[in-house]
Amino acid sequence: MDYCFMRTDTGYDVMIIAVKNKEGIYRVYKVDPDQSEGIHLFNESDPNQLRSRIRKWCREHLPEEMEMVHFNAKNGRDDCIKIKHYLTDQNIPFELKQHTFFISKQRYSSVKDKIKNIAEIEDD
Repeated sequence: MDYCFMRTDTGYDVMIIAVKNKEGIYRVYKVDPDQSEGIHLFNESDPNQLRSRIRKWCREHLPEEMEMVHFNAKNGRDDCIKIKHYLTDQNIPFELKQHTFFISKQRYSSVKDKIKNIAEIEDD
């Protein structure tokens, strides 16, 4: 694997990898946890275009519910730990960068009230 694009990279609740072949072309795959192999999406020869091309593919092919939203834990580390435990216990995929959580729009709408009961957050 040469590149791994996480949820915060794509802007969607999806992980994508790019693997460079012998000819120098990147084969781009969507990682599906339910399958042993990734789903081939497209090829890209220019590594500088990978990120923008992947974001474009996501916008054109993935439903709006998979779009990522973010919220911040206002009280720092303690609230982050509480929220992280809750999301992990509920098997909700997320990414955490400093005190900012990123989860899919669909999942956030279903757990927003519960998270607000657990910790003080700031969201859009």
